[in-house]
Amino acid sequence: MVKQLVQCTALEGAYFNIRVNAVASGVVNSKARMKSDLDARKVSTEKQNTEVVNKLGLDVPLGGRPIEPSEVAYSLLFLGSDDCQMVNGEVTVVDGGLSLTTDRYDDFAKSLALGSPLNMAR
Repeated sequence: MVKQLVQCTALEGAYFNIRVNAVASGVVNSKARMKSDLDARKVSTEKQNTEVVNKLGLDVPLGGRPIEPSEVAYSLLFLGSDDCQMVNGEVTVVDGGLSLTTDRYDDFAKSLALGSPLNMAR
């Protein structure tokens, strides 16, 4: 759904020389993420939540760790730069390859009681 929105908006914006792209991140190791996950999972402590995020990070094929906020920021900077003038309507996935392992990704999402892997990529 997000991809369709990005593509349709990119097509409309192209007539005005406006590029529209998006970044879909995986599990990002940030305090905001930790707080929202604590609320969503009813996990009692930040330490327990950190352990859950780190466990998920172990399944990331590239690096075996959660993504750092700076790694997502670099992708955003690239998409907004002049080096990327002809990229339009793309959703760049920054998840270390986790979305390529759909079976393990889906199973892990269910084990965290999140219901869907889409909820994990906030």
